[in-house]
Amino acid sequence: LTGLTAVASQEGVAAGTLDAIATELGTLARRVYGARRRLGLPADDRAADLEAAVRAIETVLAARGASLDEAIAASIDHARASLPRALAASIERVLVWLARRPVEHADHISTTPLEVVLPGWVPLSRLLGTFYVVRPIGRGAGGSVLLGVRADQRGRPDRELVALKVPDYSGDAARNLSEHEFERLFREEAGALLALPEHANLARFITFDASAQPKPLLAMEYVRGTNLERTLESGDLTTERALAIIDNLLAGLEAMHAVSIAHLDVKPANLVLRDATGDAVLVDFGLAGRRLRAGCGSAFYGAAEVWMENAGTTEPFPTDVYAAACVAYEVLTNSVLMSGDALQKVIDRHFASQPAADTLAKLDRTPHLAPLAELLRAAVSRDPKRRPTAARLRAGFAAIAPDLRRLRWPIAQ
Repeated sequence: LTGLTAVASQEGVAAGTLDAIATELGTLARRVYGARRRLGLPADDRAADLEAAVRAIETVLAARGASLDEAIAASIDHARASLPRALAASIERVLVWLARRPVEHADHISTTPLEVVLPGWVPLSRLLGTFYVVRPIGRGAGGSVLLGVRADQRGRPDRELVALKVPDYSGDAARNLSEHEFERLFREEAGALLALPEHANLARFITFDASAQPKPLLAMEYVRGTNLERTLESGDLTTERALAIIDNLLAGLEAMHAVSIAHLDVKPANLVLRDATGDAVLVDFGLAGRRLRAGCGSAFYGAAEVWMENAGTTEPFPTDVYAAACVAYEVLTNSVLMSGDALQKVIDRHFASQPAADTLAKLDRTPHLAPLAELLRAAVSRDPKRRPTAARLRAGFAAIAPDLRRLRWPIAQ
């Protein structure tokens, strides 16, 4: 969308640009729809309508001289209905701006390709330490995640893609730490990943460069595949597959905990289903380390101790188990275990004497789901010391899996 605003006229829009934008907006609209469904909020899948409306703009532009008003109005309406308000407003501004561009002959117009928008601190050379930045992947816990390659392999067809995690000193971090302290903690915890074992369910550790400029960086294997969050949004699962994902997640955590490293940000977005094998692989180790820190984790999956100022006094491994149990419930039911119509209400649920008591009580009332409720109840105990280890939780799921496999996914609906 940013690149679209660089064109000098309507004819300056490169062929395929709006088609690509339509695909991305449709994907985002489907993610919004899936997220609202899992949260129990009203949801209406308008992704296909949004895609068609945006593609219609390209058709109108190709007709040369036809009015854009109707196509743009339809796109704006569908964006408002299917996307977050702020994003829909941004799309509206860009499309209205496009409608006001002059109409000229294409022969006299030079097109401007869509540019990848990198964080402002990335050097013009795109070099971070010994790595060359290809494009942004997204934002993870505590920092930016960039796709990169080793600088000396840029031109090689067999180059290895890596995920570069770089600390990002945000407003949330500023409430607790100075920027110097924030980067020092990043260095300490990332250095602990030297002990991370090679495991089928863990992204491979490549290197940690504490002296890279302008920021230290953590390089991990880039796992090709779809993350679990998007898989859940598409509804493309079976109970057998869901159980395999849970086992993969717990196997990865078991391997990490065996070398005294906790992940500390377990959630569906940080589990990628590897294209080559189908294995669920834990990624984004930006918060991983040997101790718990205030603010580690995410609202729907972070145990009560995550949100407490004295978080550092608690063992970190039960926090992973708590989050894994929340993910396990979501994988099996396609709905979140801790729900609420505002983030603070979601976080408040973690502080209950027995988190998710009402939801688990519903499982108890179905005889063949009572063992699952019992297992999850122990794993999300308010007291970290009462939670099972990742190994024991994995064994518990293996014991009840034969009965669960007979149920249609999503279960408990």
